Amino acid sequence: MGLETTLRGLIDLITRKSIIFDGPNGENIIESEIPEEFQAEAEAKRTELIEKLAEVDEEIEDKYLSGEDLSVDVIKKAIRRNVIERKFFPVLMGSAIKNKGVQLALNAVLDYLPNPLEKDNYAFDL
Repeated sequence: MGLETTLRGLIDLITRKSIIFDGPNGENIIESEIPEEFQAEAEAKRTELIEKLAEVDEEIEDKYLSGEDLSVDVIKKAIRRNVIERKFFPVLMGSAIKNKGVQLALNAVLDYLPNPLEKDNYAFDL
């Protein structure tokens, strides 16, 4: 919501919430409903996200095609599952100026990226 120096916050397409970063360094996170002027675009982008996820995840595809409303938990689990399988790559927004979005990026690391035990590690042994 906003550009460059007027950046006020972000819209979380998965939870359908707006996130405002307040304070001198964006340390206070205020979560609220998406403002009316961003509602239509947010819904269009959320639909696009689900369609892209449905292309790589059969469970999401079945639910999307049957018209079910997908819960936050179902979407997050599908993203994590497909990130681990290297089929889906989430993109996050934010700004390094005043740390806007850094907290959300760290939460996404916990939500979507695998821990070391979930992946095979390969090394070259001399």
